[in-house]
Amino acid sequence: SPEAPHMLQCYVPNGSTRTLTLSDSTVVTLNAGTTFVYPEKFCADTRNVFLNGEASFSVAKDVEHPFIVTAPDFDVEVYGTVFNVSAYSENRNSSVVLSEGRVKMKGGTFDTFLAVGQKAEYRKESESLVVSNVDPKDYFSWEKGGIMLQRASIDDIIRTVNRVYGLDVQCNYAHKYTDACITFKSLEQIGIEDFLKSLSQLISGMRYEIRDDSVNLF
Repeated sequence: SPEAPHMLQCYVPNGSTRTLTLSDSTVVTLNAGTTFVYPEKFCADTRNVFLNGEASFSVAKDVEHPFIVTAPDFDVEVYGTVFNVSAYSENRNSSVVLSEGRVKMKGGTFDTFLAVGQKAEYRKESESLVVSNVDPKDYFSWEKGGIMLQRASIDDIIRTVNRVYGLDVQCNYAHKYTDACITFKSLEQIGIEDFLKSLSQLISGMRYEIRDDSVNLF
């Protein structure tokens, strides 16, 4: 029997991203706060990788050897395509957005093909998969430092600041923010000051203070 492949693990700290080229020439860009496990060399019938976090994939075509991304809530089966997976285990929802080609998502309650320009969002609370039509480029904007929030709670916003800027967030009056449901899009890099200024226009009564390595919301 063939030897088990040597597995490598890549962790990307908050405040940065990283691009890897795998042994089959697949290119993977990893977002902040992501853990990615992959074989040094693909030598099995399928090309299996493991993701906790967010990554975009440009998968080398090889019909004989499907490429499978295993995320906390689902697997994505691929035959050569470009797509984005957002699957941080601590987030309420995780999603796949397809830019080119065809992928299949498999989970406990679903087994679904996606078409180009579709987003499949897995909602953990209801264990349901919701498919919608989107502009894929929005979902790859993080590669250039952009930020995309959809119906984000204050917890989602705090995690985003933590990941993108590597800053610790203190929220002293959390009850003020319980109704936050924010949709925000920046396709380019945006500084922390501009991001918080934009948020304060969307969340009434939001005040903030930026220190060296932390942000206070009050």
